[in-house]
Amino acid sequence: MSKLSKTKIALTPLSVEPLEGEWFRFHVGSRSTPGRKHLVDLEENNGNGRCNCIHFECHCQPQLRRGALPCNGLRCAHIRRARDYFLDEILPKLAKALTRRNS
Repeated sequence: MSKLSKTKIALTPLSVEPLEGEWFRFHVGSRSTPGRKHLVDLEENNGNGRCNCIHFECHCQPQLRRGALPCNGLRCAHIRRARDYFLDEILPKLAKALTRRNS
């Protein structure tokens, strides 16, 4: 794969699909395997999140199991993308609904 192709893939935003009826679980598209979706749960690991991708399972999860504190360095690209989606798309709607309910 050419350097330009790798750069183009790295800059392509990952697709995010919320799971119906779930606030914190998402399917996030894979950059390396088009059409593949990873399951992300943002509540797992004390809010760090959990993903079924190889990077998370092999590199991040073991450190979290040993007691590492949640941080961006222990989140794969899929978790970071799901967090961005939650903060940009879901949280504003939730805040608006709560404001209306409390008015």
